[in-house]
Amino acid sequence: MDQKRERIFYLDAARALAVLLIVLNHAVNRTWDNFDLVAEEFAQIGAASTLLKAAVTVASHYGVPLFLMITGALILSRPFDTWEQMKRFFRRHWLPLFLSTEIWFFLGYWFNVFFNPELQPMAEQGIGGLLWGCVKTLLFMDQVRFSSMWYLPMIVSIYLMLPGLAYLIHHLPEPRYLLIPLGGVFLCDMVMPTLNSWLGVFGQEPIHFYLYDFNFISSYLIFACLGWWIDRGGLRKLSGAAVAAAGVLSFLLAVALQFFAYSRSTYLLGYMSPLILLHAVCLFEGLRRWGERLRFLDKPITALSSAAFGIYLLHIYFNMSFHWYMDFSAWPHLAKLLFLEFMPIAGSLLIIWPLSRLPRVRRLLFLMK
Repeated sequence: MDQKRERIFYLDAARALAVLLIVLNHAVNRTWDNFDLVAEEFAQIGAASTLLKAAVTVASHYGVPLFLMITGALILSRPFDTWEQMKRFFRRHWLPLFLSTEIWFFLGYWFNVFFNPELQPMAEQGIGGLLWGCVKTLLFMDQVRFSSMWYLPMIVSIYLMLPGLAYLIHHLPEPRYLLIPLGGVFLCDMVMPTLNSWLGVFGQEPIHFYLYDFNFISSYLIFACLGWWIDRGGLRKLSGAAVAAAGVLSFLLAVALQFFAYSRSTYLLGYMSPLILLHAVCLFEGLRRWGERLRFLDKPITALSSAAFGIYLLHIYFNMSFHWYMDFSAWPHLAKLLFLEFMPIAGSLLIIWPLSRLPRVRRLLFLMK
């Protein structure tokens, strides 16, 4: 989300695609059941609908990895040689992100209090209880907010770590030394959870693994480091055909596995799935190599990229409002999916377009540069 240096088109394209996929993820989860009665739904809706559900669900999980790769490509490319450079980053980038997070948590809290049907009894607490609930939300304790806002505290924390990581990357005698802690995180947060999930799919006991990710570093830094590595040409020796083949095959395999999992469990190939990681890498590299072919869409891509942070947050209000107050029971799945994908984006842009003309709102609410 950091856009300090001159705009790079392929990163704008990646950001525009990422926000479309984030919205798609929330639309998918409101269109089908991805969490509770998954096997029951599998038996009811038929193979074709389940295949569409699996494909769209898998595709929608590339949004967060793309956002983190963009962040890594932009921030980890800076050496941060001096303390002044560090302070400038925290003042110009981390602080606005933190303030924006607090603003959106404040708005999300009161929107939930007054409009979320499941939380409306909170209004009976009295003004003191409501104000204390708001304070706790802003202090990251017992938060009342949209669950989809989990990304904000995560990226605020990641931004605290990235300058130090960038310093190590540029000053270690060999950056590959970082593969050791990153490999530990990959094992803890990707390999073991995936293995245990599939053991659960087949009714087997999980393996209790006592090396924890917090003994290493944040798992999300894997995506940031990969974004930096790809941006500097880490995959340039691979042929375009190899990148495309790996991307297509990893996607098809992920869809097939997700389709199979639907038949017997609630397992989802999430952001930490190695297959999702592999395809996200191929997708990011593909955009780096061939993104210029999308130049004919320069204006809409740049507009979506600039408004991505605002769309990510505002679409949640539309998505949840539709979920609470509209009856979709007679809608075909595809019609509901398309409605929940494009209507929240359109509504978000209608709000962002006039408000972004106000410089402070533009900078603090939408983080637009």
